[in-house]
Amino acid sequence: MKASTNRDGELHVVAVGASAGGLEAIHEFFDHVPDSTNLSFIIIQHLSSDYKSLLVELVSKHTHMQVQEARHQVQVQAGSVYVIPNDKLLTIANGKLILSEKEIERGPNLAIDAFLYSLAEDQKEKAIAIILSGTGTDGTKGADKIKANNGLVLVQDPLTAKFDGMPKSAIAANVADFILPPAAMAEEIYNYIDGNSDITFEPDKPEDATTVKRVLELVHKQTGYDFLQYKQATIDRRITRRMLQTKQKGIDEYEQLLKTDKNESALLAKEFFIGVTSFFRDKEAYAVLYSDVFPDLVASRQEGGVIKIWVTACSTGQEAYSTAIWLDKFLQEQGKSMDVKIFASDIDKSAIDYASRGVYPLTAVGNMDNDLLNTYFIRSANDYTVIQRIRKQVVFARHNILKDPPFIKNDLVTCRNLLIYLNTNLQSQVLSTINFSLNKGGYLFLGPSENMAIIKDELDEINSKWKIYRKHSDTLHYTRPAGTPSQSLRNKTEAPYSLPIKVNIATQLSEDFKRTLSEDFGFAAVYINSSYEIKEVVGDFRRYLTLPDRILNLNILRMVPVELSGILSTAFRKVLKDNKKTIIKSVRATLNGQERIFNILVQPPKATVAQSFLMVMFSEVLENTRQPLPVTDLADLNGNNYVQELEEELKETRHNLQMAIEGLETTNEELQSSNEELQSANEELQSSNEELQSLNEELHTLNTEHQLKIQELVELNDDLNNYFRSTEIGQLLLDGRMHIRKFNPAAMQMINLIESDIGRPIDNISTNIRFADLVGDVNQVMRSGQVVEKEIELHNGMVCLMRILPYVRQDKKTDGVVITFIDVSIVKNLNSIIKGVFDTSLNPLLVFKADRNAENHIDGFTCTTANRAAEKI
Repeated sequence: MKASTNRDGELHVVAVGASAGGLEAIHEFFDHVPDSTNLSFIIIQHLSSDYKSLLVELVSKHTHMQVQEARHQVQVQAGSVYVIPNDKLLTIANGKLILSEKEIERGPNLAIDAFLYSLAEDQKEKAIAIILSGTGTDGTKGADKIKANNGLVLVQDPLTAKFDGMPKSAIAANVADFILPPAAMAEEIYNYIDGNSDITFEPDKPEDATTVKRVLELVHKQTGYDFLQYKQATIDRRITRRMLQTKQKGIDEYEQLLKTDKNESALLAKEFFIGVTSFFRDKEAYAVLYSDVFPDLVASRQEGGVIKIWVTACSTGQEAYSTAIWLDKFLQEQGKSMDVKIFASDIDKSAIDYASRGVYPLTAVGNMDNDLLNTYFIRSANDYTVIQRIRKQVVFARHNILKDPPFIKNDLVTCRNLLIYLNTNLQSQVLSTINFSLNKGGYLFLGPSENMAIIKDELDEINSKWKIYRKHSDTLHYTRPAGTPSQSLRNKTEAPYSLPIKVNIATQLSEDFKRTLSEDFGFAAVYINSSYEIKEVVGDFRRYLTLPDRILNLNILRMVPVELSGILSTAFRKVLKDNKKTIIKSVRATLNGQERIFNILVQPPKATVAQSFLMVMFSEVLENTRQPLPVTDLADLNGNNYVQELEEELKETRHNLQMAIEGLETTNEELQSSNEELQSANEELQSSNEELQSLNEELHTLNTEHQLKIQELVELNDDLNNYFRSTEIGQLLLDGRMHIRKFNPAAMQMINLIESDIGRPIDNISTNIRFADLVGDVNQVMRSGQVVEKEIELHNGMVCLMRILPYVRQDKKTDGVVITFIDVSIVKNLNSIIKGVFDTSLNPLLVFKADRNAENHIDGFTCTTANRAAEKI
């Protein structure tokens, strides 16, 4: 496979996370990665702090790129591989690697999550995460952070993983862009960073913009989620991302894929849910809440009063719990006791389900102060759980702020993760809804990038940097737009995804008429479904309805005064049965401590309306006089007698329920006591198991490295043994104490050696050498470090050249000697023959050697030998 040819040449950082069984996967991955000019790799593996890792040396054998151990403040370079040190925690900031000390406390090793979190923040869309074999869940939350910042996440196919805990955790969390064997990952990475050049999607082209509209309508039809008025840049980026992952080059091809694969619509919708949140995000902003907002909220309430907060677009709940914890901390320090109700809403059902559990992994609370962590969370094996007191203060609900009625009468509303993804029209609608939901004097807390210019005249600025405002007006009306965004037409002259503005005189007069009825005469209309749940409201419905105190429920019978609940229930049944409207006049009820008189009209569903909604219209009788009731034949609806009967039945039911509850509470207390003991024992066992699991991962990684090293040593030893057996040169190796370390078969002819002699001193072994002081020569070499070379004769007549060399270790220290024996008997005999012929010649023969100077010129000759005839001359 060829290396990347990415046009912009930007550096992408690839984090490779692995644990037990991950070394084989790492090797397989790098075996298929070519040298790269725009990729840098960082390996994060669970390593034991007690043993030096061999990972750098082992990985170097599987890649031509430079492999090195990560150093503090080093700038990551393309074409390089960095390995986490065994005793450090690794993060990245501004493209530089940051090393910090590991925590002494024993627990799950979360080094992968820690690095991925920092990588996502630092590299954004240029971050790539790879999750390989390992146990536990490390890497899942970090990979989620990578994906939230538009990065790429690849997860090893669990079928190819030696331990599938980490891959399965990432897959279950729906953070994997691709699930592949390690060998196929490199190709997908290069496809990702080079893929934009293959896509023909151009959002600015009218035909592509029209197709995008159809794509969003398909998503709306198949999933129920409407993204038509999200910002164009967000829409384009997320669609392009899915096109890359599904290998669709054109937007038309992708549209066809959506039509044939409904699961793709769900995946695309998931891309639009951008869950960027964390505990106490922007700590300085929360400090402003603590010092400038909470004191006013608490001071305006009597002891035991209620503080209501609405957290919009709460995602997985961290912001809602942060607000609850921060307010509780303030109340504790002030010694105040108040009822706190927090409504946390989001359109994403999976995010709401996650938030409702109140359980978060260790990495999610990593930036929280230890005091808050120990006070408001319960530690378990691999996660933290929000304490029950805080959990009960927060009600999570799936809610579409663009369509569903708002939660009203709030003292504080937060909206920090939503507006920046919506176009101007939707921003206006959301801000108007939020403004209506606030009490006069209530506070609005926006994200640092949000813009509230639309309702600026109705708010006072508390902090400009952190976008905190206080409402000074009293908004009395709330009107849901006539059509949802998906039903609205688009103006062809506007940019894609914009909402046209079509206003005529009739519409203005109609709105003016409705406003007059609502503000001047106090009329309010509520539209409910067959389950009596509120779907739309018009007018100032707060004059007639209240939210329940404990449980979030939009059933109208739970929101009207108790005197009206039974009357309305009967009226609803009658209207649905007869399909005729019913008018109820002069009904007395107590609301907010005041007795008031109401007129109520209940109208059946209209045949021309797609949804079957009942309309309930309220108005208040200003004159304190009773009105006759001849308009309806509901004789049983009037007066307090009906209410009193219902109250008596309710009291009896409550009494029976109370008795049953008391019995259950007694049994529950006994069970709870036993459960607490079991839970305490279980926590101790989980803690021990957690430590053992972490230690086991480290030992498995270390064992894998040692096994590979042992295999190399076995191969090297086999090479040496074969060399020793094949050579005719006798070789004997002695250690520093002159004990036999190793010898080959050829040496057994010179010295009487057998296999069991390894480890014995050399002076205890008999030799076949005549008149040679072998031990003395060995001592001389070990003392001087100089080579000794001499000719020796064996008892069998063989002549050998013996050479004794020092045995030098890798650290340059002498630790014994190497003795070699070279058989020169043939050469010796040949020399004797030549010498005999030389001496028997009658002709004088002399041999001269040339003498050369420093310039290599011949200065003369020296006679080196002569035969007997020459000697006589």
